[in-house]
Amino acid sequence: MSSRFSVGSTISPEESHECLLGLKNDPKSTTKVLYPGSGESHCLYLSHVMQVAVPTKNCLDLVHELLVPVLNAQDEQKLTRQEKSMLIDCEEKIKKLVAKTFENYKSLDENSLTGLTGQSQLVDQAAPALSSSVRLFRLLHDVLSPAAQDLLTQYLQADIKIHNQHIFPSSVDLPKIAVVVYSLELSKKVKRFLTACPPSHPFPHILQLLISAVDFEKDLITWNLRYVVNWIEDTRLNLLGLCKTQLPYVEILTVEPVSPYVEHIYEQIREAINEYEIVIEKWPQYLLLLETAVANVERSIISLLEKQYRDCLMPLKDGIQKTLKNNVKKIGNTLKNGILFTNPNQEKETISSTYSIPPQLGTFMNSLKRIMDTLHNRVKERMRQWAQSMTLNDQNAPFGKNSDDISVMLRKRYEKYLQSIVKKLVNNTNVNRGTKLKVILEAIKGSESESEIRERMQPLSLQVSLSIQNLHRVFCTATFIDMSRGFWDRFGQIVLKFLESKKEKGTSYKGSNIALEIIELLFTSEMQRFVGNALQEVDLQHLDLFLTHGQSSARTILYIYLYIYFLYIFILHFMMSWLH
Repeated sequence: MSSRFSVGSTISPEESHECLLGLKNDPKSTTKVLYPGSGESHCLYLSHVMQVAVPTKNCLDLVHELLVPVLNAQDEQKLTRQEKSMLIDCEEKIKKLVAKTFENYKSLDENSLTGLTGQSQLVDQAAPALSSSVRLFRLLHDVLSPAAQDLLTQYLQADIKIHNQHIFPSSVDLPKIAVVVYSLELSKKVKRFLTACPPSHPFPHILQLLISAVDFEKDLITWNLRYVVNWIEDTRLNLLGLCKTQLPYVEILTVEPVSPYVEHIYEQIREAINEYEIVIEKWPQYLLLLETAVANVERSIISLLEKQYRDCLMPLKDGIQKTLKNNVKKIGNTLKNGILFTNPNQEKETISSTYSIPPQLGTFMNSLKRIMDTLHNRVKERMRQWAQSMTLNDQNAPFGKNSDDISVMLRKRYEKYLQSIVKKLVNNTNVNRGTKLKVILEAIKGSESESEIRERMQPLSLQVSLSIQNLHRVFCTATFIDMSRGFWDRFGQIVLKFLESKKEKGTSYKGSNIALEIIELLFTSEMQRFVGNALQEVDLQHLDLFLTHGQSSARTILYIYLYIYFLYIFILHFMMSWLH
């Protein structure tokens, strides 16, 4: 073989420059000059060309022309061992050349000795070398295979203009490839940005950034950056700070139907959770954390509300503590005197003054009622709507538990204060014997007529009427109805206990039934007078329970009393025998 080059020889810089000039002008004639003689192996030609190959159309077309017969010879198993080794080396260089062409498609320049310009530029037409590079890629790869398409994905960052020229195979979706590539790059940049400048709040522009970063959405948890956790914690602390500002421990000088601070705080809670709508839609696992934070704030609201109105609540709490203290003292005296059983209906009168409901207590109870029936349910329902439209994975802490706990807590607090107020009102009627219902029932004779019983109950009816008027003055409609029903229920219990204490049947029940009718008429007429159409039928059907089930309930309770009585007698005899 007569040639300026032999297998394994290297090309000097001058020879390389001469070869590049020749390839740019006429690659075929240059090849003949470099390798005279048509019978020489194309594999040898290809090996030397690849030493000086650049990403230009002429060079790539020459490589393609030389590679085709070599691959055909390989398929026909006509290559020697030395030629096979040369082919492997050439294929690696060709793949690198193709990759270089794809990766620098915006910098390709046919007039440059290197085939590339110094910087990227905007282009409306694909460089000629790009289509030649695709031909080479087809020759080395099956473009329909996933492996080849993945390889293109690694090479390409093409724009839509290049895609519309239909240079690449139809199976190659350049926009999709570009989205994947750019998304990965964007994910890295967003992560670096958030690490360097962590956002303090889910501002709209921050949420828009998160939504736009497709890969960032699914990788947020694996990054372990805890941004959303920190946001929710900051929201909780801000709302707690607002509670302490809006519900200070100061004396309440103005009287409002419902505390305006409570309305304002719950409005802030609703606005705060609405900021997380996009976050929860993308990452529903944070809904449980948000619910826990909101429940913590609601507990603080109730606690601070009680402290703000502590002056008007103190008499109610004192009454409970005083009752417990008197009961403990009474038990001690009973044991000291050796009396182990006393009549539960005998009560010692210790009340020396009547109780009047202060207007501030009305504001407190109205606010508690408003939270329980409306404000809390609005917040709860908003988060429940999100939970219904998504799947939560945390089975250990199902959604709704914290909200339900708040609902139970509100109901218990409201009922506790309601019963304490009702007890105060009933105690007012026990100050005088003429207004004490139990004394009136015991004084009624079987021979008394209905008019005589009504006259006997006139002082009590007047005092109850004034108490209901006081309830209407300080409570809103919904709370007033609850209070009136509680007041009514307590009188019904007094009558029921009186009936339970009666062991004989006959005319003695006639007077009690008339007293029940008088009480029922009194409450229904007063409640209708003050609230009118706001009163529901169920609110007026209250005493039927006592009249229908009174005797069976009395029998059950009587059996319990008798059991306790005989148990005490047995213990007493046992102790006396042991002492003797």
